[in-house]
Amino acid sequence: MAPEGNPASLIQTGQIAGLLYEHHFAHSWLDGATRFMWSAIDKLTEPENGYVMFGVLAFLEHVPDRARAEAAFDRVGPLLLSGGLVTLDPEAAGETQSPLDFAPLPDSIARRLFDQRTIEAHLDHLAAAQRDDGGWMFNWPAWSPAAEADWRGFLTVDALRVLRGNGRA
Repeated sequence: MAPEGNPASLIQTGQIAGLLYEHHFAHSWLDGATRFMWSAIDKLTEPENGYVMFGVLAFLEHVPDRARAEAAFDRVGPLLLSGGLVTLDPEAAGETQSPLDFAPLPDSIARRLFDQRTIEAHLDHLAAAQRDDGGWMFNWPAWSPAAEADWRGFLTVDALRVLRGNGRA
């Protein structure tokens, strides 16, 4: 259920702001979004789920104030591990989020949280998960055949991006 009053979200705001910063976009909305993100990150002690961290990390990955981003990451990044938001076992069943979800590329801000052996194990698992039709499947229930097709397409492109970015394709 959405919070009353539709408040700003770390998830969406962080992902959008991160993308805009990545592409050197300037707009008054981004200024307000940045103030919101810094304020919310400063207060973050226990993200309720990994999706919150997707937004936080997307923002910290690309926001121009690198010193502040690094300091914020040093404080909130370890919450991925201490909060149990990331699954280190690549063979874990169910709806899980792996190190590659939070640190997909070697230069990802969160990559330093994971040792190389863990990353390699998850890359091996990702490569092996390619299906006979060439695509990848998600690890959550499919809402409908159309949603399954959409998500599989998205995840296939993302899997190829991650594998290539890690020298695997």
